Parts: sequence; structure tokens; C-alpha cells
Amino acid sequence: MGGRSKGVRGRSRARPDLPAGYYSWGVALAKHGDLSGAEAKLKDANQRGPHWADPLKAWGDVLVKQGNTREALAKYDEALKYAPNWAALKESREAAAKQKS
Repeated sequence: MGGRSKGVRGRSRARPDLPAGYYSWGVALAKHGDLSGAEAKLKDANQRGPHWADPLKAWGDVLVKQGNTREALAKYDEALKYAPNWAALKESREAAAKQKS
């Protein structure tokens, strides 16, 4: 079969500039304890999808685990601009604010 390389079920391969892949990669790295790797991938996701709250929240979660509550609060605040009604985001921000106090 000639022509363009296809992925699963004949669809074209994922574009490397889409933020969802970097977000998923970052979340997976965080779950496996690679916080610096997770932070890098979540930053990439945010650069590729700057108005998407999910990478910002996950990045904030990683920063909290690293002890960077001030930076985490900034990420949560930025995420709240795009998802002001997201309950889990608000809870994460409140928990980080309590740690800072």
C-alpha cells in the first residue's frame, strides 16, 4: 500500500502540534513520579493550547507536589480564566492556598 502513512483504522497520524498529546504525556509522567518531565510536557501543552485549562491545572498540581505553591497558585488562577466553574480546579487552588499560609 503506497502513499501517506496511516495510523489506527486508516486515520492520519496525530499531529505533533496538538496540545492533547502533550497534556496526556505530562499527566502520565506525573503519575509515575517524573515531576520535572511532567512539568516540561504540561508547559508544551500550554504553549500549544494556551486557552485550555486542563494543562494549567495539571501543571499547578505538579508544582504543588514540588513545593512551589506560589507558582501553582498562578497556574490555577490562569486556568480559572478559562474554566471559572471547574470545581476540582477551585478545590486544588484552595488546598494550595492553605499550604501557602
